[in-house]
Amino acid sequence: MRGNILNLFDRPTVYEAFHLMVSGVKIRHLKQHLSTLESSRPLRVLDMGCGPGTNAALFIDRRRFEYLGIDTNPTYIEHAEKRYALAFKCADATRLDSSLEKFDVVLINSVMHHITPELSKKFLRAARDALRANGVCLVLDMVEPVDRKLNNFIQRALIRLDRGQYCRTFNDLKNEIENIFKIKDLQSFSIRFFGLMLWDLRLFVARI
Repeated sequence: MRGNILNLFDRPTVYEAFHLMVSGVKIRHLKQHLSTLESSRPLRVLDMGCGPGTNAALFIDRRRFEYLGIDTNPTYIEHAEKRYALAFKCADATRLDSSLEKFDVVLINSVMHHITPELSKKFLRAARDALRANGVCLVLDMVEPVDRKLNNFIQRALIRLDRGQYCRTFNDLKNEIENIFKIKDLQSFSIRFFGLMLWDLRLFVARI
């Protein structure tokens, strides 16, 4: 039963609808940070693990952004291409063409808990290699509570039910990022429902 329910999220429309219901706070934090980035030209953005265009609406202003979203799921990419007049590519983020022009922003939103620590090293290295020298990597993901307490029971249950099987504690996630980048800023926030915490989130602002 659990597998059948989770398989529904392979359908882009289901995934997107769920994201719209629960991810408003994530989008607000990303939008707030993006608004602080200044450039005399459109910022080149690489969205690693873009899904069915989950973050694309943040980058539709072509005066500010030149966007490329990549994901290994061809169904997601097809859906994104139909919905947004932006560039998308079905590709392995850890095998990017090194000849590509570097990016000003690399976004990794809610991807880390889907990949093993071994793969995350390749993923973060690919993000670093894709960045300009003064670029910024934004890593946003949920973190697992360290202690098992009654007040984080729902949070722990949702993590177990998530398709991503590699949710890290804050320290583990921070250490993985710090092995590749320098963390310049950190924002903590949560998704709540009637006061109950559903997910505890961190936004890492990292640079080379």
